[in-house]
Amino acid sequence: MLFAREWPVLLVVDEEDVLTVSQLAMKRVEVDGVPIKLHMATSKAEAIEMLAACSGPSWGDSPTGSGTSSTSCSRRTSSGGAR
Repeated sequence: MLFAREWPVLLVVDEEDVLTVSQLAMKRVEVDGVPIKLHMATSKAEAIEMLAACSGPSWGDSPTGSGTSSTSCSRRTSSGGAR
């Protein structure tokens, strides 16, 4: 994937321990050689709010598009391949 930067993934979990373990488990996950960008929400309402705020290419398009991924959309993010 020539233009791929990262795949946005929204994880919605209401238990902090499960959220932490899931984040650790997905730390270095790649899809087709492209790292994921993990966005985390602890409730349905928070997830809906995050999705509404991120209606641009960060959520709506695949990472092979020409748009840039926005990291300012969510309060809690973790780059899958950055650490």
